[in-house]
Amino acid sequence: MKSSPHHGTAPAFPPACPYERRRRAENGWTRAPNRRPRSRSIAFTLIELLAVIVLMMIVIILAISAVHRFGEELRLSETIRMINTQCQLARQEALAKGHITEVRFLLRDGEWSAFQTVVYRAGGTVRPISRLEVFPSGIVLEPSPGASPLFAALHGGTMDTPQYQTLEWRGLRFMPSGEAIGLSGQPLDPLSSYLSLVHRGNLDPARPPGGGMPANYATLKIAPATSQMVVYRP
Repeated sequence: MKSSPHHGTAPAFPPACPYERRRRAENGWTRAPNRRPRSRSIAFTLIELLAVIVLMMIVIILAISAVHRFGEELRLSETIRMINTQCQLARQEALAKGHITEVRFLLRDGEWSAFQTVVYRAGGTVRPISRLEVFPSGIVLEPSPGASPLFAALHGGTMDTPQYQTLEWRGLRFMPSGEAIGLSGQPLDPLSSYLSLVHRGNLDPARPPGGGMPANYATLKIAPATSQMVVYRP
């Protein structure tokens, strides 16, 4: 008797056959069901991602603010150095040559943001002894009496410049003795010889004249007798 080709083995059926599925289930040949991730796990992952994004945005905002403030401080420090250098130059020229010299602060585009040092020659002629310098970007001199009481005591007028045509000026004048004098011809009052520098972007347009100073500023106290400068920063 011929043996069946499938003798001793289970007959093969297509996997989709109901009998084959039942046979596989009886023999323990079932596949593990596919396990899908729970929606709760997905939601928790999204919350973590959003938290990281928010933290990164906070760090970036703080970093940009710190860099901006650091830039303002650098520009203020550079302006202070420029003014101090010009005051020392004017005083040394007055002492060495016996001439009257003047550091002139210039009103440029509606802001006190430039200066130049000049010397008075015999006959009243005025000659510049330094080039016209502009303050670093955004830095201006605040002329209000509360911020810069020295400003009201300075000599003033207008002058012609190649770069900006006619400009209004206020000048810190040094005599051959080395002293700085005011409009009265007397040495400046040491108690009110202050000038303040601010960053234009920090000024509040609604601030009344003589109102409080912005967060980042520098006040310069100039000694009338020696032109030595003391700097106050908040």
